Amino acid sequence: MKAAGQIVVRLSENLTAIVQSVLAVGIVCLAAGPAAAQSATSILNVPPQAGAASVPALNAQRAALFKRMMANPADIDLAFEYASLSSKAGDLEAAISTLERMLIFAPDLARLKLELGALYFRLGSYWTARGYFEGVLELTEVPPAVTEKAKLFLAAIDEKTRTSIFSGTVMTGAQYHTNANSGPHGDSVTLDPFGFSFPVTLDSSLLAKADTNAFIAGNFHYRYFLPSQGDAFDVRLLTYGSLYSELHENNTLLAELTFGPDFSLGRFGIPNADFSVYGILGGVVLDGETYRRSIGAGAKLGRTFDALNRGELRFEYRYLNYENSDFRPTASERTGNRFDMSGYFEHAFDDRFKVFGIAEAARHDADTGDQSFWEVGGSLGLSYAFNPPISTLPGRWTATVWGGLLRRTFDEPDTTMFVSMKERDTEAFVYGGLTVPLADKWALQTSVGYRKVSSNYELYSFDGLSVSLAIAKSF
Repeated sequence: MKAAGQIVVRLSENLTAIVQSVLAVGIVCLAAGPAAAQSATSILNVPPQAGAASVPALNAQRAALFKRMMANPADIDLAFEYASLSSKAGDLEAAISTLERMLIFAPDLARLKLELGALYFRLGSYWTARGYFEGVLELTEVPPAVTEKAKLFLAAIDEKTRTSIFSGTVMTGAQYHTNANSGPHGDSVTLDPFGFSFPVTLDSSLLAKADTNAFIAGNFHYRYFLPSQGDAFDVRLLTYGSLYSELHENNTLLAELTFGPDFSLGRFGIPNADFSVYGILGGVVLDGETYRRSIGAGAKLGRTFDALNRGELRFEYRYLNYENSDFRPTASERTGNRFDMSGYFEHAFDDRFKVFGIAEAARHDADTGDQSFWEVGGSLGLSYAFNPPISTLPGRWTATVWGGLLRRTFDEPDTTMFVSMKERDTEAFVYGGLTVPLADKWALQTSVGYRKVSSNYELYSFDGLSVSLAIAKSF
């Protein structure tokens, strides 16, 4: 029979899985909503272009319009038509000079300033374009559609001209677990060495225990825009910390940093797609002692197909270095290489209802065969945004449900368990969450989760329910 300390290593690994699930469901609930909309730049910076065969015909029309325009220099409709044809023919300078002359006759015409701003935007003269769009907003009695388009262009200019952006979410709250240490519920397990079954009484420290913890989680993202259009350098930091009221050995600090370039694939004719490579650094501290260090690298291919659909493929490698401690004396047996591959998709049916899913496979190649395993699984989630029950409350509430299955098969039997069969685990989980906006970028987030692991090693079978309440701030 394994020593208690060695069993606790497995329970600690279950704890980190719970931590990751808590973070995941929190982030999913906070980000729930329709699929990411196209940016202002992607919507606006797609000007119509005439084909090469139609350019001579356009130029002939332009020549005829130019004669009429010279005969009637104050005719704004002729000027707009000439500018439109010049734009289609690729002669943006001619379109701009024509409309700028019209400012003499109509200095306060919103449509004129909007069109001039759009032309300068297409030329990449963002500061000049900004002046025209801001001029539209300064005018009175402007049609709402013109005002909204000017605001959309201004947002696109902000996106184009900024050099970096920093965003994130911080969530703090409390959580109750019916099985905080992922322990078995019975006080004994049955071993079957060589076909002879007999019960073994478990130490009380290994049995399932309920507990409450306070936690704080953070998800931070810094993006620096590189000189080449659409490319950037990303730095992301995921953090988690918790303190338990009784099971202090479960007190957790977790952090993972990823960093690397993200390249737009538009240069290869694949619109709204990106490819990124990144380094990975991470660590987990349990009860003040280093439990695990990780270093690795990853690659991601993502594409936003339209305003409602997005997909990602991701591959990651980590070298995981586990450290022994007095409480976890055999943790180092799990040291080794881990490979993860996953695919993610999301589809928004409308601006309220979204479905998302993940398919994943992993290989953990540890120093010992009984700690090496293959893992496959998948999950599916739904989120729905609805109007608050009290109309005076700000923003829509978002309900999210997420569940999945995971199958894990180890390479070799664990001989210290006096069995000849390899360990096989099946894990099922389901989480539900509700995000309630409280004020600008503040939200209340509640969640309920259930996790069940069934194993042919009776000692590692367990289940547990968790309930959390948290306040989140995004920026």
